[in-house]
Amino acid sequence: QHDGHVELVLRASDVLITRRQLPAAARRQSGALLAFAVEDVTAGDPQANQVSWLGADADGMNTLAVLDKAALQRWRSALAAVGINRFELCCETLMLPWTQGTWSVAWGCEVNGERSHGEGFVRSGQAEGGATDCGDEHTPPLSLELLLTQARAASLAPASIMLYTCHPDQKPDLAAWSKKL
Repeated sequence: QHDGHVELVLRASDVLITRRQLPAAARRQSGALLAFAVEDVTAGDPQANQVSWLGADADGMNTLAVLDKAALQRWRSALAAVGINRFELCCETLMLPWTQGTWSVAWGCEVNGERSHGEGFVRSGQAEGGATDCGDEHTPPLSLELLLTQARAASLAPASIMLYTCHPDQKPDLAAWSKKL
């Protein structure tokens, strides 16, 4: 019935992407065991989260994606109701273009079907990024400022940031953002 490729795109705010040092064997573990590795950042019951391994860098840092199991089950049920039992998951964060030394930011995206004036997401690495909080035309999201501060402290700041607006008529004051960032 459904021969095509089905991809479920999850909102950036529904997926936490985090990095952890893990033993090499941990990559082959189930999401249930990986959930305990991120327990300190989720501040909740590890059993409530689905955790997937996204990859590791040359220094052995592992990137993990965390999402709510109950929300994932609601999606599975909704898709099964229309005959779709196999699908791939993708986080919108990782759909932004990315190149070495550059971060990509989506700004002014829709939240729950309503146009937002500041929320968005950032892709800061091959398998890294996350949701941003509100900003406005003159002020970038605080979470983006904090990420840049952390990146600078680790000598990992990007050389540039590419901005993608979700609505063509909604653009920030780039000079004000540049001065702040």
